[in-house]
Amino acid sequence: MITRKFRSSPVKVTGLTPDHVPFESSLEEDCFFLLRFQEDVETFDRPSEAVPWLDVTGVRRTYTPDVLITFKAPEGAEAPPKLLAEIKPDFADDDSPRARLPTRETDEERRMKWAAAKNFAKLRGWEFDVFRESDIRTPFLKNVKFLIRHLERPNKDRGAERLIDALKARGPTPMHALMFEMEPDRYKRALLYPTLYACIAFGRITTDLKVLLKNDSLLTVPT
Repeated sequence: MITRKFRSSPVKVTGLTPDHVPFESSLEEDCFFLLRFQEDVETFDRPSEAVPWLDVTGVRRTYTPDVLITFKAPEGAEAPPKLLAEIKPDFADDDSPRARLPTRETDEERRMKWAAAKNFAKLRGWEFDVFRESDIRTPFLKNVKFLIRHLERPNKDRGAERLIDALKARGPTPMHALMFEMEPDRYKRALLYPTLYACIAFGRITTDLKVLLKNDSLLTVPT
């Protein structure tokens, strides 16, 4: 049973992922986009246990980290340990105006909570980490938000093998050059783009998703 209590709020973004995992901020939602796209992630959910810790006055308290991630087992090997994680905005540690907003916990309390969570995870054979806003909100996230619809709601295969065969023959090719060669007619070309995006989402065609996906993105076929 999930220990965290969720309340409606007029200022916070709350909701559920397609797998019914609740999030209570836009940053958590963005992080969950990445987890849904990550091939080695089997499942993720809210932790079912609270972490006990002692505050600066020695009072026993509990808190629940944001997510528990289970990874897939590579072929012929054991699955990596589960990962217990906290999702935090960058402003907790910087000098931005948002950093001066009221907060319920001090830096020392945060460090104590995370130390307790790390020990809590270690006792269960897991790992603990903190996901920061700067690591989540990147061009890769924008690409994931664009591509994930093709991953979770795949369209009918309309020319995927043609695209892949053309790339194999040409080698690394800019997106616009490949698509113009495949369909000189712009209307037919527009119908082919969803197939291309689906191939990228499923890893059948690769490109550098750490930079924003554009018409001049270099496409290749994985070897």
